[in-house]
Amino acid sequence: MQWLKLTHGTSQLMDFFRKNNDYFGFAIALGCSMAVFGLLYVINNILLKRLVGHPFLEDSFMYIIALGINVLPINYYQKFQAYKTVRGMMVFVFMGAGYIIYMFFGEELGIRKAKPQQFMVEVRSQASAPQAYQTL
Repeated sequence: MQWLKLTHGTSQLMDFFRKNNDYFGFAIALGCSMAVFGLLYVINNILLKRLVGHPFLEDSFMYIIALGINVLPINYYQKFQAYKTVRGMMVFVFMGAGYIIYMFFGEELGIRKAKPQQFMVEVRSQASAPQAYQTL
């Protein structure tokens, strides 16, 4: 319990979270986003699927909420004027937003090619059933 020892009115744990570093901000944003997405995933896909029968939230909406929750730590570190930490968090948020735009909205915007479609073709087979279907 050395890390909880109080020194000069503040704990060493709070001193740990007052770092001013780009990588630390990136790690905080990643941790917050993963925690919120995990919570939303559990609520949506496990609880609601069992209770209601189908999930309510789409994956893209859960990603957007997980990125949007980073507003809270950004505001917290902005008050302490930890600009390097805020910059690291913003880098993560913009990278995540770019990923969401590319993966979920890229086809509509024309920046990602659509997946090739599979067509069902009717094939007459004399050995088995009168009509069989084959995927090309």
